[in-house]
Amino acid sequence: MIVPAPVRYTESGGPPYELSPRTRIVLDDPALHTTASLLAERLRVSTGFPIPVVTQPVSTRLAGTDDVELMIGELTGPAEAYLLTAGPRRVTITGASAAGVLRGIQTLLQMLPPAVFAGSAVQPAPRWTVPSCRIADHPRFAHRGLMLDPARSFLGVPEVKRLVDALVLVKGNRLHLHLTDDQGWRIEIRSWPNLTAHGGTGAVAGCPSGFYTQDDYAEIVRYAADRHVLVVPEIDVPGHTTAAVSSYPELHGGGPPIPLMTTDGVGTVALDVEREVTYAFLDDVIREVAALTPGPYLHIGGDEVVGMPEEQYAAFLRRARRIVASYGKTMIGWTPVPKAGLDAGVVHQYWADRAGETTQEWFAGGRPVLLSPTFRTYLDYGFAPGYGIKYTDRTTRAAYEWDPADVIDETTGRSLHREFGLTEAQTQGVEAAIWGETMRRGGPDVETAVWPRLAAIMEKAWSPAGDFDDFASRMAALGARLRAMGIRFWPDPEIAWDLP
Repeated sequence: MIVPAPVRYTESGGPPYELSPRTRIVLDDPALHTTASLLAERLRVSTGFPIPVVTQPVSTRLAGTDDVELMIGELTGPAEAYLLTAGPRRVTITGASAAGVLRGIQTLLQMLPPAVFAGSAVQPAPRWTVPSCRIADHPRFAHRGLMLDPARSFLGVPEVKRLVDALVLVKGNRLHLHLTDDQGWRIEIRSWPNLTAHGGTGAVAGCPSGFYTQDDYAEIVRYAADRHVLVVPEIDVPGHTTAAVSSYPELHGGGPPIPLMTTDGVGTVALDVEREVTYAFLDDVIREVAALTPGPYLHIGGDEVVGMPEEQYAAFLRRARRIVASYGKTMIGWTPVPKAGLDAGVVHQYWADRAGETTQEWFAGGRPVLLSPTFRTYLDYGFAPGYGIKYTDRTTRAAYEWDPADVIDETTGRSLHREFGLTEAQTQGVEAAIWGETMRRGGPDVETAVWPRLAAIMEKAWSPAGDFDDFASRMAALGARLRAMGIRFWPDPEIAWDLP
């Protein structure tokens, strides 16, 4: 009952493995110590067992123990591939890398009773058993992400961490933070302090406001990295910039102050891309954010720029591309960034056909593409009256029943793969997005809107093709684990939830 479904799962029919007070986490590579410590802490909290972590060569281990063994070994497949074997005396997880070991640990945790995710020792304790089995598993796509939007509705550091923990459980590995927009600027830039002193106070009316200090942001990056999740920061330019321009009017050519935007939707204020101060600003922002972000990517936004001539838009993005590259980062941009004529090293995050503007050239030449089709992966689109925006039929089934190998744009009926030449080889992966306009309570609303649909999307990004009924039966079991973690979720009536 594992989500996402593993590539190969075989039960041996033998006696199960059982955690006991004798259980140790044993590793043969010090590089696994952080990963092992996360597992040990999770097991200690719920079982009350001591669960020591020890480093010990495989050749010196004694048979007959209740150990969980973690190893890095040569496996066929990508770095996140893993092999899990469970028998009556031990569980062994071998990963192609430390990230692969961590993905195997999530599978192990899902096979244990749901109470393993409890916040304190469980009484009366269940038998902490795992079926005797062999699992060989690896991801379909390298990028399996969730985009959060603290710019419209702020999410505190603890709320982001909770979402990271749940994302990791379903083998997500990217956290995309939409840090700036019309309604708020959420990341401290020390060379431009008014961005947060003023811009950080804004939000959609009724939503939380705030900002991340550089130390806060670094804490999120570290927390995610320990769980093998890469943080992708987004600084949205040249549109979606009311908060920036309200903080520094010279970025829009001076003139009277522009108030912060508290409505939802897209602002009409953009950066003045003809002024050099704009590029000095952009260079400073990217320099500071890049220095805080060890991952290779920096997202530049780039969509929905109101009233800017195409030649100005293209010239701005080409210059932004050079700035991003100068700080050692690969640029990502939303549709319609490719129309600016950028080189194929810029990643295209596809979200929508813009009134027929999408062309084959956007996907040609091997350009890497992230898939975030609006009607399948936008989790702020509602699943029931009173939740989200615009629609009330974006159910878990709708999130599951699409094929990343043949994306059909639902506004036009066009196939990105058949008509525009997108290949699976150039598809970096799949990313769900939860925009903040309607997330009035911040984290609680985000969690309810995200789950269980995020699990369906992560399965599409990790697993071979499956059917919804099979997924729903496994999701029902995962629901008990989300509840034990304290994660809020929508109890989709199409899923026969097995909740304690």
